[in-house]
Amino acid sequence: MTNDASDENVVLGNVVFHESREHQVTQRIKEIAASIKSEGYGITTTIGTRPTEGFEMDYDTGLGLLELVEGTEEVPGKYLGILKRTVPKRNIFLGVLWVNNEARDAELERRWQLDINGRENLPKLTQLATELSELYVVKVDVYIECEQTKFEEHL
Repeated sequence: MTNDASDENVVLGNVVFHESREHQVTQRIKEIAASIKSEGYGITTTIGTRPTEGFEMDYDTGLGLLELVEGTEEVPGKYLGILKRTVPKRNIFLGVLWVNNEARDAELERRWQLDINGRENLPKLTQLATELSELYVVKVDVYIECEQTKFEEHL
């Protein structure tokens, strides 16, 4: 068995093994997530919930974008709200970058859609969209999803 260095696929005689499209998409979206993190933003699910500790987030259609907030806060307990518990402060859920979503006409290598939560976040996210557009050579359509800022949800 040899390794074909041109596209990193395993070759066995006349048989060439390729990674699944799903794997390719996941790897590309993880790469995009790393670029966004390098700009100082956090990544979450597309619905703004913090992934449960120990579980990896799905990287299949898009990335939730966070403005990270330091510190902790007290919230009502899970049972009847009697006892309080301390949790990390909720990050600001800036919006969603859709990179592989047919319903939004988002295609990984051609066109993405950025839905922004809160008009006040438009300037900084437009800048991020511009940088990502240039880095990945794609068109990014920007929409204001809602006028008010949202926060991530704790599960």
